[in-house]
Amino acid sequence: MNEALPDLRARFHFRHGLFRKERVDVPVFELDTYGCVLKSDKVFEPGDTIILDLVMTMPVDDICAQGINGVIIQCRKHCSNFFYSVEFVDPDRQKNPI
Repeated sequence: MNEALPDLRARFHFRHGLFRKERVDVPVFELDTYGCVLKSDKVFEPGDTIILDLVMTMPVDDICAQGINGVIIQCRKHCSNFFYSVEFVDPDRQKNPI
């Protein structure tokens, strides 16, 4: 796997039971208009949905794209971490158009 993209990270909430959530910041390894690759120790399965924020660190203030919907399409394990391929999806798009 290549190096993580500098100054770019993804942020999402990971649920631990009914009332407890953890905010997780993870490095981004690839990014294009269709999706990204994240590295995390949290366990997801292909087909799981995720809502994430992409945060770019800037000298004065961070730039943040919030509420990006994605679907885990691939999972690769490396040591104790996982590389997840995430495909961005449009939440307004219907799955079965008539």
